[in-house]
Amino acid sequence: MLLQPTYYTADMVRARPDDGNRYELVWGELLVSPSPRMWHQRVTGRIFVRLTAFCAVWGAAEAFISPA
Repeated sequence: MLLQPTYYTADMVRARPDDGNRYELVWGELLVSPSPRMWHQRVTGRIFVRLTAFCAVWGAAEAFISPA
C-alpha cells in the first residue's frame, strides 16, 4: 500500500499551534525549522554589537537583527 503525500494549504499551516518552530510552505510541502539555540543567539548578538559599532564609525551602513 502506497501512502499519498499530504499537501498543505496556507490555512492548514496557520491553524497549527504556536510551538516555537518556523514553518514554511513550498509547493504544498510543509518545511519545519526549529528555533535557534541559545549559543546561536549569543553569537548573533555579539556579531550585531560589533557590526553596529563598525557602521557607526564608518557610516557605511546600518545593522538590523531579524528573526530567523
